Order: sequence, then structure tokens, then C-alpha cells
Amino acid sequence: MKPREPLVVHEEECKFESSNHKITGPVRWMTLLSGDRTPTSEIVLGLAEIEPGESCEFR
Repeated sequence: MKPREPLVVHEEECKFESSNHKITGPVRWMTLLSGDRTPTSEIVLGLAEIEPGESCEFR
């Protein structure tokens, strides 16, 4: 297997996405690593923000 080059993702270069689903409530997230955005095919990594007091049982 050919060694891969290191991958660096800067949080400030990523954009937040959001959803306000009637069951799960409001949430916003930032995808840092994903096969459709970075040369990573076996991992997805991101940050999520949930408002204080909101449930996160479906996440």
C-alpha cells in the first residue's frame, strides 16, 4: 500500500451547516473530514453545536 500524505484541515476554512428538524431540534455542525470533501474514505469527523437545554438523545 502506498503511504499517504498528511492531511491538515483548518476549522476556520470550514463552513457550518444546520438543521432544525421537528424531532431532533436545532443543531449546527461543521464537517472536517469526509470522503466527499477530503481524500479520506474511511472516516468522517466534525464538530456539532447544540443549544443549551436542547436534547441530544437522537444524535
